[in-house]
Amino acid sequence: MQAGWVKESEKQTVTEPPPVLPAAENRWCERHGYVIDVDACRARAEQRSHCRRCLARWQQLPLPFPEPF
Repeated sequence: MQAGWVKESEKQTVTEPPPVLPAAENRWCERHGYVIDVDACRARAEQRSHCRRCLARWQQLPLPFPEPF
């Protein structure tokens, strides 16, 4: 082999770093008792009625009650 010769398969290419994804949103799963990713929770809600109801309760916004005087 020559000193400056490198196999094509051994060449190191400059690649871009992987894209930075936003931090995953997690929540506590009341039914299963552990922290779960919200995307996984939504996927589970498509199959399980309990998870669907729990997700709907979690996503529901509270009513804007006026401040007490």
